[in-house]
Amino acid sequence: MKTLPKYVCGNYGCFEAMASEHALVLSFIMAVIGGGITRAKDLIEDRMMETVRQRALESCYKSVKIVFSQLGDEATIKGAADMVLREII
Repeated sequence: MKTLPKYVCGNYGCFEAMASEHALVLSFIMAVIGGGITRAKDLIEDRMMETVRQRALESCYKSVKIVFSQLGDEATIKGAADMVLREII
């Protein structure tokens, strides 16, 4: 597994730092975890939430809702179909 660089904030692989050289702070209302990993929700949810709490800016962590998609493996194909239909209709 590739080791991510450590940033000045003290975290590894910060989304903001990786997205921009100037580390713009992004603000989300909701983050949806989807795809096959949702099958492991019971195994990863607690640790994932603790890691996010430790590494995210407190104001960002408190304002975002993190949920697991109910679509599972079908999320990708349904999303792709939606994109095609939006172009056609």
